[in-house]
Amino acid sequence: HHCRFRCQVLGQCSDDAIFANILGKMLNWAEFEERQYDAVALLVELSAIVEADRFLPSAELLVCTGPFILCDMLRQLVTMPLLIYLGLAMTYLASASSIDKILLYARQVASALQDTYR
Repeated sequence: HHCRFRCQVLGQCSDDAIFANILGKMLNWAEFEERQYDAVALLVELSAIVEADRFLPSAELLVCTGPFILCDMLRQLVTMPLLIYLGLAMTYLASASSIDKILLYARQVASALQDTYR
């Protein structure tokens, strides 16, 4: 389970603000079922968490491993380069109303990468 792995490998044994306050509103962890959530309200809450973080302003690169919906939310809030490593399905924890936006963003990123390496 993710929580046990995070505790054993990273030494992060207590919930952090993003895990408890953001992802916890998106998913019922006990039943592993998506909850209805207000994406705009969560973005505002995530913005407050990002602004309060003492480490982020000095970071040169932010790595986000998912869920993609969280990476997309972070992308809107940070100015440093963001590396997204997708280890989960792109639509994991995404509301039905945000799936088109996620897929559009993924297509834009793929297109920009193609243009860069031509």
